[in-house]
Amino acid sequence: MSHRTRFDALYITFLLLSLYWIMHVIRNMIHVAVSHIAYIHFTYGITGFNAAQAFIKVYRRSMGSICCGSLLAPAIIVFRCMARTLKLLAGDNDEFMFSCASCYMIISDKLVACGNRWGYVHVGTHQRSFFKASQYAWGKFVETGMVNVIDTDLTSSFCFICGVTGGMISALLGGIWTTIVDKSYTATISINAFLIGYFMIRVTMALPQACVSAYYVAYSDNPHNPRLHNFIPGRIRELNAP
Repeated sequence: MSHRTRFDALYITFLLLSLYWIMHVIRNMIHVAVSHIAYIHFTYGITGFNAAQAFIKVYRRSMGSICCGSLLAPAIIVFRCMARTLKLLAGDNDEFMFSCASCYMIISDKLVACGNRWGYVHVGTHQRSFFKASQYAWGKFVETGMVNVIDTDLTSSFCFICGVTGGMISALLGGIWTTIVDKSYTATISINAFLIGYFMIRVTMALPQACVSAYYVAYSDNPHNPRLHNFIPGRIRELNAP
């Protein structure tokens, strides 16, 4: 007979956080390798790059930055999303609970400049540290007027929705199967199936997300690159229009 202790919840939380971090490390390894290949293609027009060599290079030279970024970047993203949501809710409201919305936005802007997913492009391409790469990438976005474009980009939201959808489908199928076989494990299997489905889809979606990140960073490094067409300049004009 098993006995519950007061540390069970803490232990389970630790396991979930460890799983979350490890899957982020795997996803960001793919992100760094693929964004490096995409950046070289967008910037220099080089094709036929060896993907295996890119992954080996990432493993040997960039794992420290990837592990550090996988730990800090998600927390910064959550804080920035909360700050933007609070600012939208506040509007022109002068109530006390919304009085710090602008302060939160200023703090989030400072944090995102120190750690963001676009820095991974320079981590893989130029072997910069995560913090220096993030600062450089964000500085280029500010310099080229791309901050509004980045803030309205839906790639991350789309990838998250795909992950949740994959997790829900996995949980549904796992729950149905467990209900038929042994109902006592339905909740446990459904939760595990959701986590597996969610993380597998998020890892897979690292490929298109890395290509989009490389496209933005390549443009910010050279806005006059003829290979990048006129999508970003048109989007900047659209967002800046009165």
